[in-house]
Amino acid sequence: MLELEMFSVDVCTGRKYRAVKSCLVCLESYCQTHFAHHEEFHSRKPHKVIDATGGLQEMICQKHEKLLEVFCRTDQKCICVLCCVRWHEHKNHDTVSAAEQRPEKQQQLKKMRRRFRKRIQQREKDL
Repeated sequence: MLELEMFSVDVCTGRKYRAVKSCLVCLESYCQTHFAHHEEFHSRKPHKVIDATGGLQEMICQKHEKLLEVFCRTDQKCICVLCCVRWHEHKNHDTVSAAEQRPEKQQQLKKMRRRFRKRIQQREKDL
């Protein structure tokens, strides 16, 4: 039995079911039934699919409705390819692929997490 949706399901009408996959080409999330239809329909040229995480809309540019695949180091934010090319907002900025930037950001997060743990431990000790 399918569970009621926890993450946004874009194609269900009527009763909504839990999204299990999101397509990064179609920019939609699918329950198990609709995902099977999606895969069948796109069997000749498979689309890039990820597990549904609930954050698909956060991975899409609001201006261009394209995937955020570029990281602007100058502005410290993810942007789409069109933002990088068409808009002067990021022209001449230091940009890399989001995939290339990910390990660096993960390292920064680990360092921050360690600092916060130390702070918490110190405050607990002080109390």
